[in-house]
Amino acid sequence: MSVKDPFQQLVDEITLIRQDMERLKRTSLDKDDAEALHEMIAEGVDRMVKVGPDVQKAIDNRLLAVAAVLRDATTKAAASAADAAIRKTRAEFLDAARDLSQAAGEARREVWRYFGGFCVAGLYACHRGRSRPSAVLWDGNSQVGPLGR
Repeated sequence: MSVKDPFQQLVDEITLIRQDMERLKRTSLDKDDAEALHEMIAEGVDRMVKVGPDVQKAIDNRLLAVAAVLRDATTKAAASAADAAIRKTRAEFLDAARDLSQAAGEARREVWRYFGGFCVAGLYACHRGRSRPSAVLWDGNSQVGPLGR
């Protein structure tokens, strides 16, 4: 190994310092460049400050539009559900009315079978203001009685 001469070491150090200075000059800004950069950044911040409320308004308007669409969709869904519930209830009501009507018909037929067609026809005739019952006889087997029911 050879030991460098102290003068050569000093020259090498100065050369490194010179290279570092050149690199710093290329990467650092001078006063004019720094002022131009500052001005550009300040203008950008000013634009952002001016645009900020407009962006907020745009976001608010979009949220209101989405809320309106959501409200309409919810209303339509609720109306559809209510309509379906009403239709189901109506169908159940009609089924119950049909069942009650059938039960009433069965009850009438049982009354005719139990009391006989002659007595019921006589009571019906007396109720209508006739002085004596008509001689309508019913055999008790037909689906329609002498009163037409």
